[in-house]
Amino acid sequence: MSEISTITKITQQKKNQDYYNIYIDEEYAFSIHGELVILHGIKKGKKVDVKELEAILQEDAKKRALNACLHYLSYTRRTQWQLEEYLRKKEYDQGVIEGTIEKLKYYNMIDDEAYVKAFIQEKKLGNPTGRKKIHYDLKNKGIPEGILNNLDQWFSEEDEYIEAKRLAEKYNKKYLKHPLRERKQKIGQAGQRRGFSWQLMKTAIGEIIQDSEEEGGQYSQEIDRDKAIEWATKYKGRYEKKGLKGYPLKQKIAQAMMGRGYRWEMIEEILREILI
Repeated sequence: MSEISTITKITQQKKNQDYYNIYIDEEYAFSIHGELVILHGIKKGKKVDVKELEAILQEDAKKRALNACLHYLSYTRRTQWQLEEYLRKKEYDQGVIEGTIEKLKYYNMIDDEAYVKAFIQEKKLGNPTGRKKIHYDLKNKGIPEGILNNLDQWFSEEDEYIEAKRLAEKYNKKYLKHPLRERKQKIGQAGQRRGFSWQLMKTAIGEIIQDSEEEGGQYSQEIDRDKAIEWATKYKGRYEKKGLKGYPLKQKIAQAMMGRGYRWEMIEEILREILI
């Protein structure tokens, strides 16, 4: 392209009518937003130099980047890092990215602290989540360490304990038919998967199980016993098929039941019942 060029043709795009194709010296050169066509007086026969074209194209790139971000933000809230990555993948240069981010900040469309606050609030309304997982998830979304180091502002130790208890209550109901020891283990494992420390889950489980047992201890024991009989009968059938009988059969069933967390007193009682 020469230093001075002549615009020879302008056509409106069919798929995106906000944009116009610009032809220079009878060849397609670029496309820009209609607002810029008007702003810069782009018309057939207009002579433009290279610097003017570069400035117009840079302005158009900023407009495209801003519109892309607004579309991206229309689905859900985003962090600054997520928006920067989105623009980088679309191959905008660093100057355009920085300018776009500053404009979005000016209009309060980027606020990482507000993002963290909303993110934690969503977690409190959904599946209980511990501090470790919240920290991990937010870090993966590009939240700066300076903000992550102040999570206590939005998620205190008391908040985390409330969430741990909420999770313990949920899984205590889910595993109510399991032996107490196995139930506690499953609740604790579920808590660790959701980012709670084992010690915190242990405290929450102790409180929840105690309350649960006080409310319906006898009912829980009956459920445990019914489930224990079910398991013992299953093991009996399995080991009888392998040819075991008498004391070896009794020993194998007892070992399997103890592995599931049942008390010896209950196992012994059930063995007398099923090994007649």
